[in-house]
Amino acid sequence: MLSSLLSPSLHYTTSQIAVLLHKIEYWSLDHATNERNVAANMIAGSVAMGHWYQSYIASQGPAWLYSLLSLEARS
Repeated sequence: MLSSLLSPSLHYTTSQIAVLLHKIEYWSLDHATNERNVAANMIAGSVAMGHWYQSYIASQGPAWLYSLLSLEARS
């Protein structure tokens, strides 16, 4: 976990997130281990390496994504 002491802007960012979350009636945050979150980790890596920040979902993502999500849903 990042510490707001190590990153001064982290405190501001997390405070802003908390303010926005209070405006949502129902929300939750769940932790998933890397082993159980392969698809999300691969998406994040692909987006960051390919600089797909805005067009990733609009282009329906890469070909491997659908099969990976289907596999995760079954496990």
